[in-house]
Amino acid sequence: MTGICSVNAEPIQKHIALVFDDGPTTENAQKLLEIFKREHIHVTFSYIGTNVEQHPDIAKAVVAAGHEITNHSYAHLHPKDLNDTSLEHEVINCQKSIIEKVGYTPKWYWLPFVESDPRIAAIAARVNIKVYMPKNLVVSKDYDTNFNAEQIRQNATRNITDGTTILFHEWRNETVQEIPAIIAELKRQGCVFLTFSEMAEYLPR
Repeated sequence: MTGICSVNAEPIQKHIALVFDDGPTTENAQKLLEIFKREHIHVTFSYIGTNVEQHPDIAKAVVAAGHEITNHSYAHLHPKDLNDTSLEHEVINCQKSIIEKVGYTPKWYWLPFVESDPRIAAIAARVNIKVYMPKNLVVSKDYDTNFNAEQIRQNATRNITDGTTILFHEWRNETVQEIPAIIAELKRQGCVFLTFSEMAEYLPR
């Protein structure tokens, strides 16, 4: 009969981007890289300048594995709390740190706390990067330790639509624990994994 989908039909593809904030960290980066290698996917790591200066070798390993790095500010401060000079320092100095310590030039600025500020786009443009604005943002809420591993997994796999960005934090052990199950569920939903730059190319302009 027409109009009825087969129960064996392939799920409709949904293009998504996973982003891991606030690295690089010594505790979890290698574990995540091993998972992503096994799963044959690439993700985006959003890096804080001060952390890059402490752990440049980790950032280099991430790049060597084919993942994308974004500028996530120098010290992860709330943009709205900063004057123009301080905000400029957060954006520009993080970019400099990643370029100098890693030998990699980020294309995107990922807002700390996902906190928008009208000044940021102009500052980012001075170092030839753009502010990444997700079409649909799903937050795992792993930054809140009141959410346990199961809740993180549930939050990260619900309301997924084509063009979704899913936000995680590299430092959360429960996130690393749940990532294999999260990836498995997202694949079951027909998800295709992209980096920020790949997502920007995919989405209509």
